[in-house]
Amino acid sequence: MAVHRNANIERQTVILDGNEYHGCTFNHCNLIYKAQDAVKLEHCHIVGCTWQFEDAALRAVTLLKGIYLSGGSHGKEVVEAIFRSV
Repeated sequence: MAVHRNANIERQTVILDGNEYHGCTFNHCNLIYKAQDAVKLEHCHIVGCTWQFEDAALRAVTLLKGIYLSGGSHGKEVVEAIFRSV
């Protein structure tokens, strides 16, 4: 796992999987998460970035979106409870 400390990362495409970021700033980056490996973001600032989910991460986000949107108020409660529990 690569460890990045106090880095200023600008206008880059960054694959987050398998990396740690401590005190870093991401400015106008494309942040990609695939859920293939752990990621640690600690005390980081994220400004004007886009998020891209791929592979297992995309499947998880798609499932949560489906529950959230199709379950009415109950679906929203289920998804919010999931986030509170992790």
